[in-house]
This record gives sequence, C-alpha cells and structure tokens, in this order.
Amino acid sequence: MGYKIKQTFGFFILVFLISSFQLIKTQLRITVLDDLGNIHAGASVTLFESKENFDKDKPYMGPNKTNQKGQAIFMNIGKGPFVLEVEHGEYNNDFGGQWTDTLEEGKINKVNVVISK
Repeated sequence: MGYKIKQTFGFFILVFLISSFQLIKTQLRITVLDDLGNIHAGASVTLFESKENFDKDKPYMGPNKTNQKGQAIFMNIGKGPFVLEVEHGEYNNDFGGQWTDTLEEGKINKVNVVISK
C-alpha cells in the first residue's frame, strides 16, 4: 500500500514539474510581402523595443533574413510591442505600420508586413 502512494505521489510531482516548463517559447514569425502580395525572400527584418531605440539604431533583435517563404523568425522573444524595420533592395516598410501588438507569451505570434518602393 505504501508503494502505491509513493508511486502516485511521484507521478503527480513529475506532472507538476513538466507542466511548469514552457514547451513553446514565445516566437514571432514575420511574413514580408510587397504591395502586390508577393513574398520577399532575403529581406532584412530588425526589431526595436521602442521608437527611441529605433531612432538611435539600437536593435533588440536582428537583422534576420527572410526564408524562401518570406518569413523571418525570432525565437525566445519578449512580449513587446516592437518597432519593425524591413528592407529588401529598394523596398521597405517606411510608409506602413511599423509596430507589432503585444505578443502572447508561450505562443507563435504571426505578423504580415507590407513593403513598397
């Protein structure tokens, strides 16, 4: 009888320890598109914690390059919000929305950014 109690107690401790670890770290996946909806592989994406850091060119993360799907992925990221700077040749996001919303912790957050000439 004592063995069953210890075994059950050990199981609950193990479940508690596993559930206390965050399985998915907070991520941000930014898809870069032009104003016609075409993806831009190889675009440079940089995150800034504030407008002041953006003005002083003090990045929080990046620059990261977009992959073949036009996505730049940032792992183990804070909750933001973040200022985004995206550049690809003559294209950039200077005239579009430059802020993310506050990110959901422990989730994969997704944002589309439109760049233009």
